[in-house]
Amino acid sequence: MTPRSDRLTLKSDFALLHQRGKRYQSSDLRLTVYRESSPRRLIAFAVSKKVSKRAVDRNLVKRWLRAAYLANRPRLGEGYLLLFSARPSSLNADYRSLSTQVQTLLRSAGLYAPEAVAQPH
Repeated sequence: MTPRSDRLTLKSDFALLHQRGKRYQSSDLRLTVYRESSPRRLIAFAVSKKVSKRAVDRNLVKRWLRAAYLANRPRLGEGYLLLFSARPSSLNADYRSLSTQVQTLLRSAGLYAPEAVAQPH
């Protein structure tokens, strides 16, 4: 579960993210990022009914996205707001595919801390 201190919940933060955030896309996901000067790091996951009418399916996609984010969280820097939005095609993807896309989007957005990027894999 995402730590409570990392959850994006305020309406004003969502508005800021939508108005000034930069968007990155993959085949199944969209990442919206807003960099800010404060050291906080807030995240939200959105899976709409366009993905599936069944809540159980939407919740599965959200669980996979949270798990993929948490696996990468220790290597990420601070000072940003994040929103992962699932596209309808995400329902057909498996966890490994979504996890790879999360990593790719985070890398594209330049969110890994400098020391995490310098380490060989």
